[in-house]
Amino acid sequence: SQKLEMTVNTSRIITLEHSVPRMLVNNTEVVRATPLSPNQVQLSALRTGATQVNFWDENEKVYTVDVLVQADVGDLQRVLEAEFPEASLQLRPTNT
Repeated sequence: SQKLEMTVNTSRIITLEHSVPRMLVNNTEVVRATPLSPNQVQLSALRTGATQVNFWDENEKVYTVDVLVQADVGDLQRVLEAEFPEASLQLRPTNT
């Protein structure tokens, strides 16, 4: 089992050692999985939340990725830093 943190509207490519003929995203509203090659899958973060993605390789071995998708606070961080240049601010995304 692996843990993966993502930001909304980003994607990551997962590469496995063996071909992955089958996969399952537990919550397709949070993450979309798109096969790219026999052993690569692109995970796209659609909205905040958590889900699991299971991959079965050609030997029926299961690989699980726990995915946490967080909101993008980058734009707000830049605005606040421009408005308050002397302040020490650190924003953290929340999943509400």
